[in-house]
Amino acid sequence: MERRVVNLAAVTVIGFAIAFGVIVAALIIHNRGYQIDEVEHIHAAYNMRDGRVIYRDFWQGHPPLLYVLLAPVINVDDPVGSFERARLITGALLFATIALVAACAYRIAGTRGALAGAALSLYHTTLIERGMEVRPDGATAFCTLLALYLELRGGDRLKRFCLQSAILGTAFLLTQKALFPAAAFGLWWLLEAWRERKPALVLAPALVWFAPLALALLIMLPFGCAPAFIKQNIIDAFFAGTGAAYRGRFSPLPGIVHESVRNLAFVLLALGGIVVAARRRELRFLALLAIVSIFALWANPFPWPYVHVGALPVLAVTAALAAATLAGRSEHAGVALAIVLAMFTSVPRLMSKAAPSTALQFATLQEVQHATKPDDRLFDLAGLYFRPDAYPPAYAMSGELIRWYMHGGFPRMVPELRKNGCAGVMLNYRTLALGPAERTFLATHFVHYWGYLFLAGTEVNAPDLSFEVLAPREYVHKGSGAISIDGRPFERGVLTRGMHAIHVERAGPSRIILAAPPPLHRPIGPGELYVNFD
Repeated sequence: MERRVVNLAAVTVIGFAIAFGVIVAALIIHNRGYQIDEVEHIHAAYNMRDGRVIYRDFWQGHPPLLYVLLAPVINVDDPVGSFERARLITGALLFATIALVAACAYRIAGTRGALAGAALSLYHTTLIERGMEVRPDGATAFCTLLALYLELRGGDRLKRFCLQSAILGTAFLLTQKALFPAAAFGLWWLLEAWRERKPALVLAPALVWFAPLALALLIMLPFGCAPAFIKQNIIDAFFAGTGAAYRGRFSPLPGIVHESVRNLAFVLLALGGIVVAARRRELRFLALLAIVSIFALWANPFPWPYVHVGALPVLAVTAALAAATLAGRSEHAGVALAIVLAMFTSVPRLMSKAAPSTALQFATLQEVQHATKPDDRLFDLAGLYFRPDAYPPAYAMSGELIRWYMHGGFPRMVPELRKNGCAGVMLNYRTLALGPAERTFLATHFVHYWGYLFLAGTEVNAPDLSFEVLAPREYVHKGSGAISIDGRPFERGVLTRGMHAIHVERAGPSRIILAAPPPLHRPIGPGELYVNFD
């Protein structure tokens, strides 16, 4: 009787933990501000919906499948709704991945393993915070877990290996990092082929792996973007990884330690589960995949916390195995204890991320739509706008790509912004990291409109000055003074492209700015536009 009561109490604790974890994860998906890479990916999908061809009309260093998944939910006239719907897709993939963790854990440790896998996944802060982001890593983790589930389910090996290969080949169309789990599976297929003396067990899946890539290239050929895809996503990506040492490569260890402090019980269980799996012949592939997933963090030249998402679901399976094994005869009580220990260090962090923090980003998107026209070209090196790009060679640039730009890896920005008639810029840490020539150009051609948004214009801060109009547009004079442009009094009117002479007729603070209605929002207090990687 007493044992039954303890078991019932443990099941109640586990059920509550899973329900609470799902609610908190859903709040984070809906409320958390967008990391700068998410903005880049959503903007790429916007570019496609607005009629531009990826790789041909704009640079993108990631394979195309994520943008194909996002494009149906993008409305070029509704950026805020598009951002929210994009998160729904990646959030659903996160929950699907957690369900696969539970399914895999059920295969190796029964009901206790499934409950432990689901709960431990929900309380790993990095998996929840980064796994729901609009980026390809979460979808790739889903593909990896699906391939692992097929392995644990068993069945005809050749069919299983080929199906796994098709899934992993599809994952490569999400991110080049999918090569790492593919390598683990490939090694396993090779060992099985060697052991059975059946070369088809490795040759057939190796060929199948290329099928999704071949299909994608076939689809791209009529659009004229296949050569650019090969250059940007295969050749350039290879040299970016192998030559990253002089462009900022760093060790994953500090990030792993930093993230693991909040998830100590999970880490200990995951490592213990690898040992348990390695000692059981039928689970040695699970141990291999977990080890390769950890090794991949060292192989990646820029192992930011979002890279951990590729390893964490596999480690959640090994953690569930360890929890179920340690529980032993205690049935669900031991699993409940493991979950509570995991919650102890992670819940405070997760709760801090569940509060709304999208107001500044959404207000910025709305102000851009309000102040500019659909064909106005904008610039911010991130893509926080649903407008064409004033710098299409690379509308989004990480710090590593900015360093590459400084070494001549991309066309100079000032001529491109001038040629494309840039109508506005948004200042952020990336635009502020540019060199003196770029910063001077931005300072002399754009004036503040709202928040981080600056529109084409100039401050009238001298009796006589020249102003370069980048594209024919309607401008307005604002201020207490009076001016003339090209010898004629000016208050409002269309200025032609090129240089114009401004003369102060009556002194007073004044400016020339692109004609736009008053901002929709009152100024929002100082804040970061983007969620930090931590």
